[in-house]
Amino acid sequence: MSRWLPAWALRQALLLLLAAGLTGLVANHLNPSGVALRPAGAAIAGIAAWEESERAEQPRPISLAQLQLLLGREAALLLDARSRDEYRAGHLPGAVSLPYENWNAEMAQVDQLPHDRWLVCYCDGGGCELSEHLGLELVGRGFKKVAVYRGGIEEWQQLHPLAQEASHE
Repeated sequence: MSRWLPAWALRQALLLLLAAGLTGLVANHLNPSGVALRPAGAAIAGIAAWEESERAEQPRPISLAQLQLLLGREAALLLDARSRDEYRAGHLPGAVSLPYENWNAEMAQVDQLPHDRWLVCYCDGGGCELSEHLGLELVGRGFKKVAVYRGGIEEWQQLHPLAQEASHE
């Protein structure tokens, strides 16, 4: 009887590992912040098709994975649509403050924005619509490469630290 115990224990351990692995894959798939389980080549091909598609009448939605690819290629400028105080408290690294609430007062800054890079607008995420409004205004001013990162601060800080402006007091 004791000679079958190791084989039985090994079989049970393998079944437990298989069940745990499948459970993990299902949980990752159902989690909105789960890890993308596709080859890197597919993500790069996806961003290339996304960039080349024509849709300049509205800002394009952009996922975290697409945003990271654009930032890695230095092909995007992040625009924080929240108030300057919120920006100072924490923003995506490299982002420029362009508060939608002061849109009319920001025309000098808007005129300096590049037309050859993606302008990616963001705000808090979730129900925040400031980035959508800012994106529409930019498209209305003739910018063709405008995207909105709807995940915003909320999604970004789950995986990355926020940058903060140094206090000048």
